[in-house]
Amino acid sequence: MSLHNRYMIAISALFAVVFVIMIFSMIKHRRACVRSASKVVGTTGAVQWFWALLPLAILGYINFSLIDTDSGDHPPAKTPQYAHR
Repeated sequence: MSLHNRYMIAISALFAVVFVIMIFSMIKHRRACVRSASKVVGTTGAVQWFWALLPLAILGYINFSLIDTDSGDHPPAKTPQYAHR
């Protein structure tokens, strides 16, 4: 299995997990269940930025590692041979 296919499987699995968590969160926290707005309690500032930028850093790492990787799965491109006239 090529490196590209392994990364594609990992990214697809990550997408599926995030999508399932998003749908679960939408169902669990829909407006019909909440009678009044709740006060937001949790991390703010640097921790929020860290969790927002971490996925970007992971995807950037994956992107640059794929660009720099030559897995050797494909032969080098052949230059066209023209007949001399």
